[in-house]
Amino acid sequence: INEGANAVRAEDASSLKGHILDYLLLEKATLEPPIQRKGNLKKADRGFTHPVTASLLCPLKYEATQLTYADILAGRKPLTAFDLPRFLYPDGHVYDPDDMDTGVLQGHLLLRVAKHIFQGPTAALERPGYHRGRRGNAALMGLTSMTPRAIGYVCVQTRFAICAVDNWATVDGNFDYNAFFWVIVSLFDDSEGEEILKLFNEYVNIYYPLYVLTLY
Repeated sequence: INEGANAVRAEDASSLKGHILDYLLLEKATLEPPIQRKGNLKKADRGFTHPVTASLLCPLKYEATQLTYADILAGRKPLTAFDLPRFLYPDGHVYDPDDMDTGVLQGHLLLRVAKHIFQGPTAALERPGYHRGRRGNAALMGLTSMTPRAIGYVCVQTRFAICAVDNWATVDGNFDYNAFFWVIVSLFDDSEGEEILKLFNEYVNIYYPLYVLTLY
């Protein structure tokens, strides 16, 4: 099971590596500065070295500035699985320490990545609910609806795709992907998050594959 799960995760990560560059900006525009997308694709120009990916990775509780990014890279500001990154929230969402739930898991990048994984890259930038007219990637593997674990998996893949690390590892500095996965899943505890599940089901318009349940 673990071998199969690792293969699926690697396949999704490989597919997202180039395509995610088209999903970063809310509105269609050219990335400035450009990010490598051809040849022997490396990710050194992502993460906290690029202003767009840095802003998306930056915890909501920190101001998204070059000074913040420098402090994170230097280890002066902690970056852990419990510091929710901006890509989880809608573009321009304002930090409120007393209300971290409003808007969470509604970021445009997250929804596009979910559609990429479960419908395929040709559907990722289409309108909410768009279906390719044939069974998506998920439907080919087993049918059910989105779950907290499915969304947790999407969050992990999104974070890895925009970071500067090329090779998968459970821990990236002080950031633990397993812990991050469970932080996302915990947002649905006590029957919370029904509206989020509804949003993903309506936006992605697929059935969730059973194999994701084995990834963690």
